[in-house]
Amino acid sequence: MTILITFALAVAVVADALWLRLLAALVAGGAWLYKRRPRRLPARRRPDLRAALEKGALDLRYQPIVDLTDGRTAGVEVLPRWHHPGLGWVGPAELLRMAAEAGLTPLLGAWVLDRSCRQLASWLADGRDLWISVHAEPAELESVLYVAGVAAALTTHRVPAARLVVEVTGPGDSRRVTSQLAGLRALGVRVALGGTDLGPSTMRQLRRLSVDLVKGSGAATAVVVTLGRRLGYEVVAEGIGTAEALTAAKAAGCRYGQGEALGRAAPAEHVEPLLSYAPPSRRAG
Repeated sequence: MTILITFALAVAVVADALWLRLLAALVAGGAWLYKRRPRRLPARRRPDLRAALEKGALDLRYQPIVDLTDGRTAGVEVLPRWHHPGLGWVGPAELLRMAAEAGLTPLLGAWVLDRSCRQLASWLADGRDLWISVHAEPAELESVLYVAGVAAALTTHRVPAARLVVEVTGPGDSRRVTSQLAGLRALGVRVALGGTDLGPSTMRQLRRLSVDLVKGSGAATAVVVTLGRRLGYEVVAEGIGTAEALTAAKAAGCRYGQGEALGRAAPAEHVEPLLSYAPPSRRAG
């Protein structure tokens, strides 16, 4: 009897172990079922986005970009969001994709640029010392009117060009895009290259575009910093979510950093306590 009970317990233990392994395999193999798939904006809802842009009904969040040499918030990255009655909150990546599908990328970019410059003008008027970074999609940079639009926004809100950073991701080899970026730098606007993967095309872009800032993350950051010293750009370590990642970014020699460990994207009024004031000699620009 004792032998039978012992045998039954052993079988139960093995069965439990096999079940747990099977369950783990099913969870690992079928995890994609639970991942949130990218939402698309139905064609019938595309006028909603245009109307929201025309009414100024979108929302902006600002994520601090910190100078790692002294801990000061040197700048902020602008991240647009949209609250749709049916879809709920739509984040920056989804919003950009929806705008592209609706053919509204230039309109969204112009709205973000105008609101960002207006907010920056307010901060500068209060004596705050920072710059602001906005994204530019390839579809915007292909337009011959893009640089003129940036110049108009700076003039309208009386923002010094050096306080604006335009971030591009993988601008490719288009001569028009290259010309537009050169036009921005001629205005005094700084250019940042994001999404750096250190592939051959990125290397060509870094040598050709003469950017001011490059974003890097993870193990590649140290290589980006090394190239930066040679090519003359500063490095922003992005995605810093832990104290360990912050230590690694500093050790790699990054000038700037951003990520949840340094500050989450938040409304303007929540970011303001993190912003420092400029010395009187620097408040003009």
